[in-house]
Amino acid sequence: MVGYRKKIIGLVEKFGVPETCKVLGIGIDELFVITQQPIDCENALEIIYTLYEKGLLVKEYKGYRITQDSFSGTIEWDKKVYPGYPNVALEDGTLEMTLGDIHNIYVKASPFWENENSVPVDVEIFADGDDEYITDLFESYRTPESFKNIEKLIIWFKEEYLEETYKIIEELYDDNYKLLIAQTQKNFDDGKKMKGYYTND
Repeated sequence: MVGYRKKIIGLVEKFGVPETCKVLGIGIDELFVITQQPIDCENALEIIYTLYEKGLLVKEYKGYRITQDSFSGTIEWDKKVYPGYPNVALEDGTLEMTLGDIHNIYVKASPFWENENSVPVDVEIFADGDDEYITDLFESYRTPESFKNIEKLIIWFKEEYLEETYKIIEELYDDNYKLLIAQTQKNFDDGKKMKGYYTND
């Protein structure tokens, strides 16, 4: 096994990672399992993508669905949230409706994006059934510049990437969801005025 590993490492050193994978007919994840070589950000990115393509990484974390975009390869999170809008009272005291009380959170959070040692977390919040939304919520954090082997990379992903990304998403949502509620409330109030619910003095 040691001799075989040395031969594969020799191929990597001579031809590079992509060509070696092609010649051997194996995935980049399998290659680094065999070689146990250190992994830089560029290869870490490809390994994460490959593991998601194979369905080998987590698809849900603390209520968020986690998927990989098949076209761009980006890692995406999404979840529906019920923030609790106020009920709207009519003049006779009855409740007309509850404002669209679902927020959809969409996130792009790809580790090692553009081969850098960082995770950009880009969050968008949409009010369900309404035109109101908040975009351009952004934060990023640093990753290790390299990993000793593929096992260390997977441990980092499971123990640090998931939790750190989750915390940032929740913080960005908590800091902004009331603004979306206010926007939706204003939109609803303006709509009532147009329908003649309110009279101008």
